[in-house]
Amino acid sequence: MQREVETSAGVFAYTLRRAERARHLTIAVAPGGSIVATAPIRISEREIEQFFAARAKSLARAVARLRRAPKPIPLPPATVAERAALEAKLALFVPRAARLLGLPETPPFTVRMMRSRFGSCSARGALSFSDTLRALPEHLFWYVVIHEAAHCLERNHSPAFWAIVEKVIHNSRAQRRELRKYHFVR
Repeated sequence: MQREVETSAGVFAYTLRRAERARHLTIAVAPGGSIVATAPIRISEREIEQFFAARAKSLARAVARLRRAPKPIPLPPATVAERAALEAKLALFVPRAARLLGLPETPPFTVRMMRSRFGSCSARGALSFSDTLRALPEHLFWYVVIHEAAHCLERNHSPAFWAIVEKVIHNSRAQRRELRKYHFVR
């Protein structure tokens, strides 16, 4: 249901979703600047307004930034054939990335339907890749593989992590910026 809340940073129009499974109140800003608040059933309207008020400045910055963001690109879930092709491609790229980064062994990987990421690396060093990788240009596909494999050496985004990525991808900042242009919706 559509709502509005007045804060020190202005008036925010948002969609409120009540969810039985939600444990905490969350606010998400989508490309284009639309706001969705997801709240547990037990949270009052007053608590939601206070939550917005406490985050008004950062929320205003996020809305302004995402209004300028490129429009999401519709991408249906991968077919069985597309998923198999992506897994085969990753089976070639992940070992190559591991060798270039000096990893002692090739990390295991899976392909999943992810909403907001292109990939992730677990604490155990297992890589997960979004099925949306299939729609990226080759150089950005390679950047994501290197980025996630580098997390096997450095688990954060510290300067040490970026130095590792930069050893393999010399223009990683430019590719990172370019990757931000790709936002897929299902």
